[in-house]
Amino acid sequence: MQFGNVDWWLLAPSLSVCIVALLAMLLEPFLSEKKQEIVGHFSWIGLIVALYFASQQIGVKSSTFGGMFLADDFSQFFNLIFILGAILTIFMSIDYLKKKDNNHGEFYPLILFSTDGMMVMASTSNLLVMFLGLEIMSVALYVLAGFARTQLRSTEASIKYFLLGAFATGFTVFGIAFIYGTTGSFEAMDVVKHFQQGGGVDSFLLIGAALLIVGLGFKIAAVPFHMWAADAYEGAPAPVTGFMSAGPKAAAFAALLRIFSFGFQDMQAVLEPLFWILAVLTMTVGNIMAIRQNNIKRMLAFSSIAHAGYIMIALVVGTAESASAAALYLLCYAVTNLGAFMIISQIDASSAHEEVTSIDNYSGLGRTKPLLAILLTVFLISLAGFPPTAGFMGKFVLFKSAVIDGHYAIVILAVMNSLVSVYYYLRVVVKMFMSDPEAKPVLVPALPAFLVIALLVAVIAVFAIGIYPQRWYPFDGLTIFSLN
Repeated sequence: MQFGNVDWWLLAPSLSVCIVALLAMLLEPFLSEKKQEIVGHFSWIGLIVALYFASQQIGVKSSTFGGMFLADDFSQFFNLIFILGAILTIFMSIDYLKKKDNNHGEFYPLILFSTDGMMVMASTSNLLVMFLGLEIMSVALYVLAGFARTQLRSTEASIKYFLLGAFATGFTVFGIAFIYGTTGSFEAMDVVKHFQQGGGVDSFLLIGAALLIVGLGFKIAAVPFHMWAADAYEGAPAPVTGFMSAGPKAAAFAALLRIFSFGFQDMQAVLEPLFWILAVLTMTVGNIMAIRQNNIKRMLAFSSIAHAGYIMIALVVGTAESASAAALYLLCYAVTNLGAFMIISQIDASSAHEEVTSIDNYSGLGRTKPLLAILLTVFLISLAGFPPTAGFMGKFVLFKSAVIDGHYAIVILAVMNSLVSVYYYLRVVVKMFMSDPEAKPVLVPALPAFLVIALLVAVIAVFAIGIYPQRWYPFDGLTIFSLN
């Protein structure tokens, strides 16, 4: 479907999410507070339509808007991650918001707009369009982080996230400016032409790349740009925390991988030591800090930082195969972490006005709610990397790509960090099955139908990817479409 110079079919997944978000905004004012979940149902149905469009574009390699919007294996795979993550988030939010007396319909358009921004980030190699997607995603997330407006902690999380995010935006814009000043183009792929035409690694190009790494490093919560993560994750409503830990992290990595693994490959030798240091620092600091946490949301926040360190190994390697492995890892992490937050949100929903997020609250859950405890155990051991789960397969494929390229030292450090992470994941399991319930045990409400569906999808995905990974993703490398 082409009108003028624009192929609207290529825009169908992203455009459908945007249209559904706008329609959801128009629908919300006409519904009473008790019926706001209708907006949620309308939103996930719209996302199913977007998922259909995205699935129909698998194998397409084309572009529109003068090459600024790309449709290739890379964007299609990440779009599936974003849409699936948004659907699961809405499923766990519908009942949660009602129980928390926070049933406001604008929640769902914000999720949709944020998802649309992620899709734009993954579907372009143009730095300005990438920045536009980044801001669409981020502004919605700033509001979502403070969506529990009656809780001071949630407001604090939103303000911290916004202020530090705005600061990081400045780094991103300056980085884009330096790269444009050197290459004369906003296209990351034109850096290749810069080297082909005899241009070298000058100081302005290095400064631009470094500033871009800082700006996007904030979004993936890489050390030392991680200061916001724990407070934002703790203060945000549980479904929002799960959404923040999965979708935006995948979107930022999609931008990093497209820019640095494919556009800046001629600078790989220069940037590799920087990525190596950042990866090791991120995985190590994340795991060490996670050990000290007694709040499960803060623990998973630092766990998320550690996982970002593992995924950064793909940037150290800098090949199509490592980018492919990182994409699979992000899919594994998204379904696993969202699954864990489904359980956490259900337990948190047991109290309308207080957060139930202390790890001590999970004592004896294996006796009072054995099914929930077993499901949470599955997700935690997947995060730890036990076979035959998706978490194990994600780490195996990623570490294998690094070993094949000769990066033995960082793989050894990553494996050691993975062993450290086993402690704080299994600590929750021990609390659930080997500790007596508290004097006032948590009265977990019955699982709503949509949460049951979401949990089934997440559990099936965890084992399906872990047992049959070749059916989910080809390991011969992502295909990147480029006009070059």
